[in-house]
Amino acid sequence: MNGLGRTAILTMVSLLFLVTQVHAYTISFGGLDATQNGVDAGLTSGRGGIDATTNTAIGTDWFIETFDKTDGTGGFTTLDEGQLITTGGYDFRINTLPGVAAAPANDETYFAFTPEEDGGTPASVYVPNTAFYAFEEGLFIDYMGLYFGSIDTYNSLVFYLLGGGSFTIEGAQILSEFNGVSGNQYSEASNVYVNLDFNLLGGEVFSAFELRTNNVALELDNIVAHVTTVPTPEPSTFILLGAGLLGLGALGRKRFAQ
Repeated sequence: MNGLGRTAILTMVSLLFLVTQVHAYTISFGGLDATQNGVDAGLTSGRGGIDATTNTAIGTDWFIETFDKTDGTGGFTTLDEGQLITTGGYDFRINTLPGVAAAPANDETYFAFTPEEDGGTPASVYVPNTAFYAFEEGLFIDYMGLYFGSIDTYNSLVFYLLGGGSFTIEGAQILSEFNGVSGNQYSEASNVYVNLDFNLLGGEVFSAFELRTNNVALELDNIVAHVTTVPTPEPSTFILLGAGLLGLGALGRKRFAQ
């Protein structure tokens, strides 16, 4: 094979490799200050499907779990409790209870925490994707966000993919990234909004997430999810794939000419 042929094949392989790289989840941090029923609600998603002034979802394809029930108590408003799996239990409260749970920064609403009081550690809460909505075939979550509050080094978030595999966001990693202090319920560096975007192509399909902690406690609020029915490829995917196929076609034409 001559040099031109090798170059064409290497180019094609490189382009196809790049195509596979766009099929990946991305992690980012940052949200909007939220208010809810006239009080501070910590941070919520900055995506267009959430109204931060009321901390509510806009449209039928966005979901938010604030843990504030309409009767003024704490509990689930969007998540299906019957689908959750827990070790150590979980509970909801407003304000800090020393030795049990610390309210996330600027959050005067109900938040969730694990373990429940006297629940023991290590503790975990497993939340499948179907807990966000009445499951229908062909629905996918392509975005999820949550307010990770009063982060401790022994907290972690685990995200599972439908085709198998998982990835973990350690509390210690976030604290290191923002120079936060473990368990500081007041510092912005120790209370962050976590955003995850999933490319639904290439097997990067969100399946479930799990809260884990080896001590007291892990606190969170304002879980947001976006649901879509049809996975839509990114334009860059088509561009790169098209370029790879063009390279293959050019190589075939050269071989035919020879």
